[in-house]
Amino acid sequence: RNIKILLKFMIYCPEITYNPEEYFPSSNGNIISRCATICKPQAVEIPSGRCIIEKDVIIRGDFAAVILNKYCIIGSRSVIRPAYTELKGFKFIPVTIGSHTYISEDCVIEAAIIGTGCFIGKNAVLSKRCVLKDFVYVMDNAVVPPDMVIPPFAIVAGCPAKIVGEQPESSSTISISDAICRYKAMQPGI
Repeated sequence: RNIKILLKFMIYCPEITYNPEEYFPSSNGNIISRCATICKPQAVEIPSGRCIIEKDVIIRGDFAAVILNKYCIIGSRSVIRPAYTELKGFKFIPVTIGSHTYISEDCVIEAAIIGTGCFIGKNAVLSKRCVLKDFVYVMDNAVVPPDMVIPPFAIVAGCPAKIVGEQPESSSTISISDAICRYKAMQPGI
């Protein structure tokens, strides 16, 4: 059953052409929409490059650092903003998104850490300071509550999100291949 869920949602994309006037490739292979809003871009780190940031994405680097690792894809109209803590005064926490992670359209991300190879479904909300370990699958419309720690290979769904299943270990290979294929499928059009 879990394999059917995984294969149903993680599909290799056909070639996607983008208008070079709407996106610009950076020197280290990032493809960034000109309609994306990146606040304080010097605080947004993409150390390995090869990320896709689609149109109308908002990344709030003005609060704290945002780190995107290689082959991250951030879908249209998603918002990434660092969460805050009030333990030792009011302080924002950096956001780290692991490599080969796919964030679908219309998501709100306030997680502290998203591991490698995670898939975040459409309209999902990752609340303040939550932690997703490697290869977590968040279903569409899920709302992960604040401070929740999700173990590796878990499938979460619902509002508030609960663990509803577990992915097979082979999903790590599929997630990594899927992210690379999605990146390579994004080609400039004429």
